[in-house]
Amino acid sequence: MYTREHPNFTRRHLLTGVATVLVVSALLPYTALSFAEKNNAIAHANEFSQFHHLSKLLTATPTLDSGLAAKYFAALQSLYPQFPQQIAQLHAKLPSNATAQQVQAIAKTEHMETLIQTMVAAWYTGTVGPNGDKKTHMVAYYDALLYAPNQDGLVVPTYCRNG
Repeated sequence: MYTREHPNFTRRHLLTGVATVLVVSALLPYTALSFAEKNNAIAHANEFSQFHHLSKLLTATPTLDSGLAAKYFAALQSLYPQFPQQIAQLHAKLPSNATAQQVQAIAKTEHMETLIQTMVAAWYTGTVGPNGDKKTHMVAYYDALLYAPNQDGLVVPTYCRNG
């Protein structure tokens, strides 16, 4: 006859362990974020969510990394302090199922073309700026969308200056 050797191990312990593993694995991509970037994304959660959504639409890349988006959002906000408010204004004017063409058309009528051009340029070049003070932030190097088409056969250049 079979007897249990570990009577203290229950189904609840198993489910708790599985849930813990799922939560930890979901949070792993965010470990590379600095404390300031996490706090910035949390403080502007609505605008960050809108920025991430608009970025996916405008770059036609539905798999943009949330952690990298938080870094771009922080860099854009540091160089352009009105950036979160501008994102909220643009997003408020969009229909719920907007396409990239609609976003561009609405941005043009609202005189926010520079806003979306800055966002797309950041994702593709990996840099944010220069702003009016000629400041530039390097955010991504290997993960810039510019290098995605030839990533398997071409080495990313070793030096990058101002995008």
